[in-house]
Amino acid sequence: MHICALRKLALTLMLLILMLFGLPVSMEASELPSDAVEVTSEDATGLAQQFFNGVFPVNVVASEAIKLYGPDGYATGYVVNALHDGHPHGYVVYDFSRDWCIAKFSYSEGASFLSGLPSCYSDNDGLRLVAVDALSYALLDSSGSGVMVDSGELVSLPEVTDVWSTSSDRSSRSSDPTSFDEVFTDHATLYKQGYKVTSANALSGYSNPTQLFVEVNTGRYACEVSSMYTMCSYYVDMGGLSNIKSQYIELWDLSDTEISSTTEKVVYGTTYAKNVPTAVTEFCKRRGMSVRATYKEFPGWSSFKQAVDDKQMSEFAANLKSNGNGHAMAVVGYLTLKNDYTGANYNALMVCDGWDAELEILPYDVSPYRFHSGVFCYKG
Repeated sequence: MHICALRKLALTLMLLILMLFGLPVSMEASELPSDAVEVTSEDATGLAQQFFNGVFPVNVVASEAIKLYGPDGYATGYVVNALHDGHPHGYVVYDFSRDWCIAKFSYSEGASFLSGLPSCYSDNDGLRLVAVDALSYALLDSSGSGVMVDSGELVSLPEVTDVWSTSSDRSSRSSDPTSFDEVFTDHATLYKQGYKVTSANALSGYSNPTQLFVEVNTGRYACEVSSMYTMCSYYVDMGGLSNIKSQYIELWDLSDTEISSTTEKVVYGTTYAKNVPTAVTEFCKRRGMSVRATYKEFPGWSSFKQAVDDKQMSEFAANLKSNGNGHAMAVVGYLTLKNDYTGANYNALMVCDGWDAELEILPYDVSPYRFHSGVFCYKG
């Protein structure tokens, strides 16, 4: 069972949008590498430029790095935006508390990490960028209150207030504490970050409405329902987004989505992932298309890869270990990245997260999740 997190968190593919995320991990002093070195903003900008040069298909320039904090208040990485001819063209998020330092990245014309926020937040130097969990980020003030990066939703994390004090002791994180603003990693991680895309495949011809669009036009939102909408739009003619209200509610009812909370304008829902195959099959059948769908617990990356290679839709759903929050995403592609220095390969899924219009690249590392499942569709 998967419960959609209520946090608010077209394909122009040829690898035009790449995004990847993982799980922030608190690092105690004993866990710091013996050759740990501080990562400065200049280091992060240089790493980002190297990454952009190796992965992005056009020339971009790395902008000034923005410091990233974990939910415990410790600095853990940086966000660096990419500029093409002076305009936003993607970004990379580094979190040096992870084995693979890149938390996520994106390549898309106009894409900027903080582009969805009101200017009063994105331009305020008094705010701190915080990795709330493996899926979401927020800009918070010293009281722990602020807005989610992906949607602008108001959030509050008051437990981080104390550790943001400049007088706090950071001895639990470093043998040479000075402030909570320092970012550490091992020497090899800092200087061996050359990546290339070695393989990729993706689907096209589907609809990926944003959460805001869904809420405004339907008065409802459930991540599982948005995932089903995207999957069904690949197989049947939805008649454009003008019909989204009736179709969204139809999928909501077919999947027995339950109301989990409400606001003045929006009803939020919870869906059992096991209900998705029946709902997708019936929705498509009503429109003259035979689509079979199956549910599978703990599927491997190869199952999703095969679905894409077979030109079929699938869904990845999971619950985080950190806070139990769950999310479901339509899978529309995959890719493999290789580290030029170590030779390590990283498998990933291209997903529509249901929150915004950009594709995300999800590394197939299921360690952040306590449970994950898949739904696999087959036409005919």
